[in-house]
Amino acid sequence: PNLLSLSTAAMTESLFSLLLLTALWLFLRGTERSSGRSIGAAGLFLGLAYLTRPEAIFIAVVLAAAAAAGRGGGGFAAPRAVRARRAMLLAAFFVAAVIPYFFLLHAGTGRWTGGSKAAVNLSSPLVWRNDLAREEFVYSLNAEGSARRIEETGRENAASVLWKQRGAIASRYPGNLAAGFDLATVLFTSPFLLLLVPLGLAGGAARGERRGASLLLMFFGIFPFLFYAMFRVELRYLGAYLPIHLLWAGAGCVVLADWFREAVSPRRFARVILFALVFGSLVPYAINKYVVTARSEPVEWKEIGRWIRVNEGENARILAQPGCSISYYAGNPTATFIPWTDEAGLLRYARLNRFEYVAIDEEYIRAARPTLRALVEKPSADFRTVGEFKSGSGGRIVLYRVDPSS
Repeated sequence: PNLLSLSTAAMTESLFSLLLLTALWLFLRGTERSSGRSIGAAGLFLGLAYLTRPEAIFIAVVLAAAAAAGRGGGGFAAPRAVRARRAMLLAAFFVAAVIPYFFLLHAGTGRWTGGSKAAVNLSSPLVWRNDLAREEFVYSLNAEGSARRIEETGRENAASVLWKQRGAIASRYPGNLAAGFDLATVLFTSPFLLLLVPLGLAGGAARGERRGASLLLMFFGIFPFLFYAMFRVELRYLGAYLPIHLLWAGAGCVVLADWFREAVSPRRFARVILFALVFGSLVPYAINKYVVTARSEPVEWKEIGRWIRVNEGENARILAQPGCSISYYAGNPTATFIPWTDEAGLLRYARLNRFEYVAIDEEYIRAARPTLRALVEKPSADFRTVGEFKSGSGGRIVLYRVDPSS
C-alpha cells in the first residue's frame, strides 16, 4: 500500500530504492564472503544510484568508511590491507559508473562540472520561503522557460551551496527533523510496523556475530530522517528506505516468536501463531488500505484521461499540474506542467507549444497557482469548457480546450 500511494507519477524513488538495496546487499555479501566482485558490484550500483538521486554519494562514503573500519564481526573484521582494498574497490567502481555523466555534462556545458538541478533542492532553505515560493521559482516562465533557471542554479557546486547556506540549514534543521519523525507514523501505516520496527531494533541491533551488518542497517533506517531534514522532508523520500524498515520489522517478529516459545507451551504457542496469522496479519489492513487508497488517490486523473481519449481522440497534448497522469491515460505519456503565469501567459504558452487541453483542478490552482484564479472564477472565451469532473475531495476539475490562434 505504501508503494501504491507513491506511484501516481513517474518518480525516481522506486529505482533509487532498488539500486540502493542491491548495493547494500552486495556490500554485506562481499564483506561476509570476502568477495571483491561483490564489493565492486556494490560500488557500481551505488554509482547508478547516484545518477538517479545524488544523495547516494553520502551513502557511498558511509559504506567505504564501514569497509575501512573493519569492526562488528560477520566479515567486517579483516587485516588492514584487506579493509583498505575493499574501500578503494568500492570507490573505484562508483567513480567508473559516474564518469560518463561528467563527460556528458562537459559536452553540453563546455565545463568540467558535476552540477545538476539537484542544487535547486539544496538551495531551498534560502530561495524558497514556503511551498508557494518554490512553485513560483521552479515553474516561472522566462525567455527560454523554467529549465534555464534550474540550469543556472545547477551550475554551482552542490557542496558550495551547502556551505553558503549552513546558517539557514542549521536554523531549520530541528523543525524539519521533527517533521520527518512525525511522518514515521504515516510511513509505518500499519500498527504492526509501529510495534515491530522498534522491537526489532531493540532486540537484535548490536548482538551476535553480524553486529556490523545490524548496525549498518540501523544507520540506513535512520539516515533518511537525519539527511533530508537539511533540505525538504517528504514522504516519498522516506519511502525509498521502507524495505530496510521492513527488515527490522522481520527482526521484531523473530523477537516476538522467541518470547512466545519460551513463555508459552508448544500447543498454546501454535494456537497463538495461528490466531496471529488469521486475525492479526496484515491482510485485513491491506484490504482496508486498498479501500482507503481507492477513495483518496487521484483516480479522477484516469477517468479524465480516458474520457479525452474516447471523446477527443488519442495523443492529445495536455497541460496539467505537476505529477499528473492525465496525459498518460489519454494516450500520450508526455506530461507537461502548468507554468507559473497568468491567464494570458498560459494562453500564449499553450498556443506556442500546441497544447490543446488544460486540466484545471480548482483546489490546486487556488493553492499553488494563484495567478491563474481567473480560470477558476471567470475564464476568457479562449478557454472553451469541454468537460467537468469531481476530484477525490469533492472539488471541481474543469477541462478546457485551447483552439489555435486564428
